[in-house]
Amino acid sequence: MLKLSKTVRQIVVALALFTFGLMITITIKKSNEPQVLSNARENELVQVLTELNRQNEQLSIEINDQEDVLDSLQSGSTQNANQAALDRANALGVLAGTKTVLGPGITMVLKGDSASINAFTLIDAVQELRDAGSVAIQINNVRVVANTWFIDTVGGVSISGAVKNTPINIKVIGEPQTLETAMRIPGGFEQSVIANGGEIEIKRSNIVEIDATLTPEPPKIAQPTN
Repeated sequence: MLKLSKTVRQIVVALALFTFGLMITITIKKSNEPQVLSNARENELVQVLTELNRQNEQLSIEINDQEDVLDSLQSGSTQNANQAALDRANALGVLAGTKTVLGPGITMVLKGDSASINAFTLIDAVQELRDAGSVAIQINNVRVVANTWFIDTVGGVSISGAVKNTPINIKVIGEPQTLETAMRIPGGFEQSVIANGGEIEIKRSNIVEIDATLTPEPPKIAQPTN
């Protein structure tokens, strides 16, 4: 049986921890949502059920993929293990925002005053896009990752310390139709922006380039072990 190298083990553990944390985040978000389904129309309930089924299928595929990777690492050659480690490192680089990304997706432009476009608006957009399976998100020239934060300021919305005012340009990579549907679902994000006096423009695209990247900070407390 192939003995996994230290680098491979670290990448597998990091990926497992990220997936676990993402599942907890989604669970917390779902548990805090208002109880509005009892007042939803039949077509809205059908859309919600369809989206839940899609997410369930996506998670099943991800589980199968991870099991295949584990089998490959345990029974394959050193070359296969190194390639798998490189692939996972690239995937983690996308999630951490340290790599540029190119692929299909959508672009959105938000316009309005602080009543319609604020920190809560952007948080809501990011949560909906992540639930819809987005791979990478960029707001203006700021890459959005797991620890990105939003707060309202006098000059606009501060995104992890970078203050942005409208128009807000959002680039998202993922399945274009699914992303657009998530934004336009009845009673959802688009209608909320319009109801508060804002404007929103959503376009699908075969090629969306996310070029904003982050520089990883060295650990200040934890130290790697040999």
